[in-house]
Amino acid sequence: MKQQELMIRQAVKEDHEAIRHVLIKSYEQYEPQFTEEGWQNYSAALRAAVDNPNMELMLVAELEGKVVGTLQMFRSSEQAYDKPEMGITSAIVRFLGVDPDVRGKGIAESLLRKSIDLTQSWGENVLYLHTSDKMQAAIRLYERMGFERALDKEFVNQNGTHVKSYQYVIKKEQPAGS
Repeated sequence: MKQQELMIRQAVKEDHEAIRHVLIKSYEQYEPQFTEEGWQNYSAALRAAVDNPNMELMLVAELEGKVVGTLQMFRSSEQAYDKPEMGITSAIVRFLGVDPDVRGKGIAESLLRKSIDLTQSWGENVLYLHTSDKMQAAIRLYERMGFERALDKEFVNQNGTHVKSYQYVIKKEQPAGS
């Protein structure tokens, strides 16, 4: 069998419905941890997030011409969360999702690597993301990739959930002979 070709690219408007589908499908595993109303609100927020005018850009992972993963990038905590008081003036990743049918193929890691490259191309040296203890598999991925806790950027959301912050510090290349 031929190796499937994974492509990471910037999303276009025509991708939005597929992105909504991937987000809902990828986050459905957490539905039992919500009340019925809580899940309805959360899934509505996932759907609405695709059209967030504050995001810098949205990436998609495409496998065999089908959108199977996504993430969003923001340039500050004000853009991402309407929380300028968090003091993040660097890139932030939100709403990372991969279709459960294709997990284990490095798709989430490929999306995150592309976001690290974009962060660096923007002249920034730190990429942030936020998560909760519900998302243990994601936390393991972040830590394996070199993300470290940023305790000073954590918060409690409106539902009382402790939102953990992770940062990836981009190492500047050392000049030859230094």
